[in-house]
Order: sequence, then structure tokens, then C-alpha cells
Amino acid sequence: MKTYVATFTLNFGKKQSSYLTAEELLRIQREGIEEVRDFYKMLLPETHEEVWVYIVIHLLKFPTNGHHVAFAYIKNATEEQKKTLEFKHKSERDGLTDLYNRITFEHKANEILKNLDESQFCALFMMDLDGFKVINDRYGHQTGDKLLCRVASVLEGFITAPNLTGRLGGDEFVAMVYGNGKEGIINKARKVCKEIEKISYEGEYMRICTISVGVVFSSQGDTFEKIYPKADKALYVAKKQGKNQVCILDNSDTNLY
Repeated sequence: MKTYVATFTLNFGKKQSSYLTAEELLRIQREGIEEVRDFYKMLLPETHEEVWVYIVIHLLKFPTNGHHVAFAYIKNATEEQKKTLEFKHKSERDGLTDLYNRITFEHKANEILKNLDESQFCALFMMDLDGFKVINDRYGHQTGDKLLCRVASVLEGFITAPNLTGRLGGDEFVAMVYGNGKEGIINKARKVCKEIEKISYEGEYMRICTISVGVVFSSQGDTFEKIYPKADKALYVAKKQGKNQVCILDNSDTNLY
């Protein structure tokens, strides 16, 4: 038995796709398809509540009179979809900070690089907290974890979609920022240091958190795997030059700023 699977959206009870019309179902049946399955989102007309619906349509033709008949089974699948989306979210996110995890960030970064317009600039930021090991050792992992979450919140607050932010592990964060202006991206990298420097944490007395940032701009055809080592090298230079600063390297490893 052939099965036709499709996805579409209903809006206030009105179809955005035409495949459920009688004509379309007849066309599908003539192709030898006897069953249609779909999973779609709709807004209920009265309450405007958004729900997910699963539908199965069986297409039959009576041999006695040749009439075409469709039997439909419809189920509210909102709870199942919520669980699916929750599982997807957890699989893509870092368990502590809720930023993208390394695997997801790499995948999404490569998608951006692959589809980047030639007129746009794109940069990878490698970021590492300054002296985080000392914080962990002196004040405990609970304080360290809280600090990591605050840093993540700050980064996500001003490096917004469609740009990416992620946590690679430990106190190492990453971002991919792109747009039409190179200077705007550079300013955003500098803003990282300024914004993180506003974060304070309690110890023997109030202490300020700082971060170092390594930046590399991509070239046509680059991948995350290709530019990651360069951004990591830029981060190393920023640390070596005194921390709490930005180092921007070009593709020839020249320190631009």
C-alpha cells in the first residue's frame, strides 16, 4: 500500500494547502496511493488556541459503483508534539546554560557559512572567561555554575538571532555573528568584553568577571572546522596580550586590531 505524507498549516480552520480538496485526493488516489498521513498545526477558530493535529485519510473506490470515498481519522497530538519539541530542545542545548551545545552550534554555523550572501561579513567569536579556574577553586562549583549561566544570559541578550551563541564546554563560549557591516561585527565583539565586565560575583568581596575574545572573519567556502582553529589562536593571543580584550586575526594570522 502506498502512503502519501505531507505537512501543511491550518489557520483559523482554513487550509493553507490544497491537497485535502476532493480534486487533489482523487489525483493522489489515481497514483495508486491509498493512504494519506499528515501532521500539522492549526488555530482553533473560536478560541484561537494553537494545536497540533495528526490525520490519517484512507482512500477507497467501491468496485460495485466506482464511487470514491475517503475516511479520515483525526487526533489532537499537541501533547505528543510538545514532548517531541522538548526532547529536540534538550538534545540541541547545553544542559547548564541552555545555549546551543557544540554539535548543534557546529551544524548551524556550517549552514550559515554555506548560505552566506557574498555581500555579507561573517565572524566566529571564541570567548573564554579570565581566571575561571580560580573562581571555581576558591568559591566552589556552584558559584562557578551561576557565573556561567549569567555570562550565557548576557551573551544571548545582545547576540540575538539569526546570530548564534553556544557553549563548547567549561568556560569556553562561542558565537557566530554576520551582517552587512564589518565594523558593526567588530564593535559587537568589543561589546562582549564591556558587557561581561558588568557582571560581578560574591566572594571575600565583590569581584568583577572578565572575558577574552578571539575573532576571525570567514572567507568564501569556509567551514566551521576550518575557521575554528584560527579563532582559537586569536583567543590565545588575546589572553597573552593581557586578557579582557579582543584579538582579531585575518586569514593570514595577522593581528588586525
